[in-house]
Amino acid sequence: MVCPPTLKPKVILGFITSATLLTLLVGSLAKVQWIALDLDIAARLPPPAPYWHMVVALMGLLMPILMRVWHRRQRLICRILDAYLIVFIAQILSELILTPIFLRGIAVIIGSLYSTFRLLQLWQSQTWVTKASHLPQWFTLFLWSLMAIWLINLLRFILYRWPVLLS
Repeated sequence: MVCPPTLKPKVILGFITSATLLTLLVGSLAKVQWIALDLDIAARLPPPAPYWHMVVALMGLLMPILMRVWHRRQRLICRILDAYLIVFIAQILSELILTPIFLRGIAVIIGSLYSTFRLLQLWQSQTWVTKASHLPQWFTLFLWSLMAIWLINLLRFILYRWPVLLS
C-alpha cells in the first residue's frame, strides 16, 4: 500500500513551512495596512460556543495521543496519528507565537489553513485504512469522528470568524 501524500514528512514539513510563511506575509501586510484586513477582531467576535474548546482538546488532541500510546505496535495507526499530531502541534505553536504579534485575527487564518489540511490528511488516512484489512473497525469510526470535529471547526471559521475578519 502506498502512503498518502499528507502523511509523508516532506509534505507535512512543506505544508507547515508554507502555512507559516503565508501567515507571516498576510499578518505583515495587514499590519502595515497594505491589505484590508483588520486583525484586531477580539472585541467583535461572537461569544465562543460553550465547551467547544474542551471537545476539540479532548477528542482532537488527547484521544489521538492516547490512541497513539495504546496502539504503539500498530505501524499504520502510528503513522497516521504521528502525522496528525505533528500538524496539530505545529498549529498550536503557530497560534501561540503569532497571535501576540499580529493580534487575534491571525488565528482565523492559521486555524483555517490547518483545519483544511487536517481534513485532507484524515480523508486520505481514511481511504488508506479502508484498504488495510488488518486494522480494527473502530479506528475507521475514530477517523470519521475526527473529520467531523475538524469539519465543524472549519465551518465555524467560515461562518463566524471570516466575516468578522473581512469586515
